[in-house]
Amino acid sequence: MTHQNPQSDAGAPEHLLDGTSLDFRYPSGGAIHMEISEGKLAYEWIAGPSKGSKAMGIPYRSRKFGDALYIVNWHEKDKPDFVTLIFDFRNHVVYSSALRRYQTDKEEIHFQAGIMQHVTRKKTGNQ
Repeated sequence: MTHQNPQSDAGAPEHLLDGTSLDFRYPSGGAIHMEISEGKLAYEWIAGPSKGSKAMGIPYRSRKFGDALYIVNWHEKDKPDFVTLIFDFRNHVVYSSALRRYQTDKEEIHFQAGIMQHVTRKKTGNQ
Protein backbone atom coordinates (compact mmCIF):
# COMPACT_ATOMS: atom_id res chain seq x y z
CA MET A 1 0.00 0.00 0.00
CA THR A 2 1.38 3.39 -0.95
CA HIS A 3 0.54 6.62 0.79
CA GLN A 4 0.86 10.10 -0.57
CA ASN A 5 2.20 12.74 1.77
CA PRO A 6 -0.19 15.59 2.45
CA GLN A 7 0.93 19.03 1.48
CA SER A 8 3.15 20.60 4.10
CA ASP A 9 0.88 23.56 4.89
CA ALA A 10 -2.62 22.08 4.76
CA GLY A 11 -4.22 25.32 5.99
CA ALA A 12 -2.82 27.63 3.30
CA PRO A 13 -5.31 28.64 0.63
CA GLU A 14 -4.45 27.52 -2.89
CA HIS A 15 -6.12 28.97 -5.92
CA LEU A 16 -5.54 26.18 -8.38
CA LEU A 17 -8.73 26.80 -10.32
CA ASP A 18 -8.16 30.47 -11.12
CA GLY A 19 -9.11 31.02 -14.75
CA THR A 20 -11.93 28.46 -14.68
CA SER A 21 -15.44 29.14 -15.92
CA LEU A 22 -18.13 26.47 -16.03
CA ASP A 23 -21.77 25.60 -15.86
CA PHE A 24 -23.01 22.47 -14.11
CA ARG A 25 -26.45 20.95 -13.84
CA TYR A 26 -27.93 18.71 -11.17
CA PRO A 27 -30.42 15.93 -12.04
CA SER A 28 -33.01 17.78 -9.94
CA GLY A 29 -32.99 20.59 -12.54
CA GLY A 30 -30.86 23.15 -10.71
CA ALA A 31 -27.94 24.62 -12.66
CA ILE A 32 -25.09 26.94 -11.71
CA HIS A 33 -22.74 29.17 -13.66
CA MET A 34 -19.42 29.67 -11.86
CA GLU A 35 -16.41 31.91 -12.54
CA ILE A 36 -13.16 31.46 -10.59
CA SER A 37 -10.28 33.96 -10.70
CA GLU A 38 -7.75 35.74 -8.50
CA GLY A 39 -8.46 33.53 -5.49
CA LYS A 40 -12.19 34.22 -5.54
CA LEU A 41 -15.28 32.73 -7.08
CA ALA A 42 -18.64 33.96 -8.22
CA TYR A 43 -21.72 31.87 -8.96
CA GLU A 44 -25.29 32.27 -10.10
CA TRP A 45 -28.07 29.72 -10.12
CA ILE A 46 -29.23 29.79 -13.76
CA ALA A 47 -32.00 27.17 -13.45
CA GLY A 48 -34.10 25.50 -10.79
CA PRO A 49 -35.79 26.76 -7.62
CA SER A 50 -32.82 28.98 -6.68
CA LYS A 51 -32.62 30.62 -10.14
CA GLY A 52 -31.33 34.17 -9.84
CA SER A 53 -29.55 33.59 -6.52
CA LYS A 54 -25.92 34.62 -6.81
CA ALA A 55 -22.79 35.59 -4.94
CA MET A 56 -19.52 37.26 -5.95
CA GLY A 57 -16.04 37.76 -4.55
CA ILE A 58 -16.00 34.67 -2.33
CA PRO A 59 -12.50 33.55 -1.28
CA TYR A 60 -11.96 29.85 -2.02
CA ARG A 61 -9.43 27.14 -1.24
CA SER A 62 -8.51 24.19 -3.44
CA ARG A 63 -6.32 21.11 -3.59
CA LYS A 64 -5.43 18.87 -6.50
CA PHE A 65 -5.66 15.24 -5.45
CA GLY A 66 -5.43 13.31 -8.72
CA ASP A 67 -5.31 13.67 -12.47
CA ALA A 68 -7.83 16.43 -13.24
CA LEU A 69 -9.38 16.04 -9.74
CA TYR A 70 -9.76 19.06 -7.44
CA ILE A 71 -11.47 19.69 -4.13
CA VAL A 72 -12.69 23.22 -3.45
CA ASN A 73 -14.37 24.79 -0.46
CA TRP A 74 -15.61 28.13 0.75
CA HIS A 75 -17.56 29.65 3.59
CA GLU A 76 -20.32 32.21 3.14
CA LYS A 77 -20.78 33.44 6.70
CA ASP A 78 -23.50 35.92 5.75
CA LYS A 79 -25.96 33.19 4.62
CA PRO A 80 -24.49 31.05 6.48
CA ASP A 81 -23.30 28.29 4.10
CA PHE A 82 -20.25 26.03 4.00
CA VAL A 83 -19.71 24.38 0.61
CA THR A 84 -17.32 21.70 -0.67
CA LEU A 85 -17.13 20.71 -4.33
CA ILE A 86 -15.11 18.02 -6.04
CA PHE A 87 -14.40 18.74 -9.69
CA ASP A 88 -13.63 15.75 -11.90
CA PHE A 89 -12.62 17.44 -15.14
CA ARG A 90 -11.77 14.14 -16.87
CA ASN A 91 -15.34 12.79 -16.45
CA HIS A 92 -17.08 16.21 -16.39
CA VAL A 93 -18.69 15.61 -13.00
CA VAL A 94 -19.12 17.89 -9.97
CA TYR A 95 -19.77 16.36 -6.55
CA SER A 96 -21.14 18.74 -3.95
CA SER A 97 -21.59 18.67 -0.22
CA ALA A 98 -22.91 21.71 1.59
CA LEU A 99 -24.32 22.67 4.93
CA ARG A 100 -26.67 25.46 3.93
CA ARG A 101 -28.18 28.00 6.30
CA TYR A 102 -26.54 26.23 9.23
CA GLN A 103 -27.78 27.01 12.74
CA THR A 104 -31.00 28.52 11.38
CA ASP A 105 -34.51 27.13 11.05
CA LYS A 106 -33.80 26.77 7.29
CA GLU A 107 -30.75 24.53 7.75
CA GLU A 108 -30.33 21.86 5.07
CA ILE A 109 -27.72 19.41 3.85
CA HIS A 110 -26.97 19.40 0.14
CA PHE A 111 -25.29 16.24 -1.21
CA GLN A 112 -25.50 15.78 -4.99
CA ALA A 113 -23.58 15.15 -8.18
CA GLY A 114 -23.94 17.20 -11.33
CA ILE A 115 -22.74 17.22 -14.92
CA MET A 116 -20.29 19.91 -16.11
CA GLN A 117 -21.19 21.88 -19.21
CA HIS A 118 -19.36 24.69 -21.02
CA VAL A 119 -16.02 24.33 -19.18
CA THR A 120 -13.23 26.80 -19.92
CA ARG A 121 -9.90 26.52 -18.11
CA LYS A 122 -6.96 28.83 -18.60
CA LYS A 123 -3.72 27.08 -17.70
CA THR A 124 -1.78 28.54 -14.81
CA GLY A 125 1.49 27.42 -13.25
CA ASN A 126 -0.42 25.63 -10.46
CA GLN A 127 -2.64 23.36 -12.58
